[in-house]
Amino acid sequence: MNFGILGLSVLLMSFAAHASSDLYKDLFDAVQLDPMVKNLRMMTGYDPVTIDGQTFAIPTRDNDKNKKLFRKFFVNYFQALGIPVQEQPYGTDTAGTIGTNVEAVLQGRSKDSIIVVSHYDSTGVANNPAVDDAASGIAIMMETAKLLAPYQSKLSRTIRFVVADHEEDTGSGDREYGSYITRIARWEGFKIAGTIDFDQSGWLSPTNDGNQIDVYVDGAEQKSEMTDVLDDTIKSYSDLRPKYFYGNIGDDANVMTGVDGGVCPSEKDNQQNPFKDARGDTLETLTMSYYLRIAKLDVAFVAKAAQINP
Repeated sequence: MNFGILGLSVLLMSFAAHASSDLYKDLFDAVQLDPMVKNLRMMTGYDPVTIDGQTFAIPTRDNDKNKKLFRKFFVNYFQALGIPVQEQPYGTDTAGTIGTNVEAVLQGRSKDSIIVVSHYDSTGVANNPAVDDAASGIAIMMETAKLLAPYQSKLSRTIRFVVADHEEDTGSGDREYGSYITRIARWEGFKIAGTIDFDQSGWLSPTNDGNQIDVYVDGAEQKSEMTDVLDDTIKSYSDLRPKYFYGNIGDDANVMTGVDGGVCPSEKDNQQNPFKDARGDTLETLTMSYYLRIAKLDVAFVAKAAQINP
């Protein structure tokens, strides 16, 4: 995989040639399914990954060996985009066990930050590729980074792309990152403006007409900057209909708890997904047209939250 400076230059020229007066609409329209599916296939074992002459597969993400391979894939992707990325090992709740989060930082004009988070571990169910939960969200995160990297000099806020470990068992990775980022923000004097959780994003519930999403929001039933930004993004560009749930903010709740503006846009009825945490969580369970619509919304949402200057 090599996205590099040349690839970003081509992307910039393409945007310039087709640019409108609305950069967020341009980004919404720029989201394509094929790159996301390509990354989905590599991070879930369908296709091999080749990095620095080494070819390997990532069939699951439920053991140290495969998690390490996933991190190699994820880190390489962000390095190729020119976005600084680092692994963050930590001690888990289980004595002697180490977890590892990964954070890539797209620095904006201000250190005030938008956190885009997902988890990369999968359950221990035999041979579960965990496509929807949560590789689907990670692929959207990666596409978001690729599309926003050319706008780095115009971003008002910094975007922190985070994948957390051990969500499926103890939630320790989310808690560890939440503690880390609040501590760093306090020491360095910046604000965490909002947290956006990308998780299950492609399964179409039998009760969903194809136009509905669930949105989980941190805290009591009240508006925040992030819910306002999401509402505006939907009103401006998308015909998806959100249903809000307050006080339950998705799988990566521990990152968002105590951080103003935690929001998780997700497929409708994600907790009723019969393939969740099961061996059958495969590419075939996703409805790709629905997945693309959620991805388009997510990319524009993050861009608006980070605020692109003219």
